[in-house]
Amino acid sequence: MVWRIIIIAAMGAAIGYWALFSALDHPKPDAVTKADATVAAAAPAPKPAPEPVKRAYTADDACADCHPSHAEGFAQTGMGRSLYPPKDAPRIEKFIDGAARIKHEPTGLIYEATIDESGRWWQTETLPDGDYSRRVEVAYIIGSGNHTRSYL
Repeated sequence: MVWRIIIIAAMGAAIGYWALFSALDHPKPDAVTKADATVAAAAPAPKPAPEPVKRAYTADDACADCHPSHAEGFAQTGMGRSLYPPKDAPRIEKFIDGAARIKHEPTGLIYEATIDESGRWWQTETLPDGDYSRRVEVAYIIGSGNHTRSYL
């Protein structure tokens, strides 16, 4: 529980840092001068924006063909075991009798991880009064399991 709070706080600090410094890099629209407008009018038309980069998860073995020793060493580290699909993932949690259940005290949400009979991993979040429930299949596990891990 404490690790999750630390991770959320670190992510919040990183977003705040990015927001602060990205705002400093861009002048305000009202700071444009007449000279700036003249230069902009004489400048060639901007190139069209490139297509956005399509991002997808790339498994570690994509690097192993060319860099086998690096890939093997990385796979032994906690970071090397920190993001992976649940298929064939080791089961370090105890998924029996609510052992993989936590309650987020500020909101009252209860989170529970389960594995069904076919081996599919699920995360369920509910409110105790029954007004809210959501169940999603786990696409990725985040965290090496050295300290904790979560489900995305």
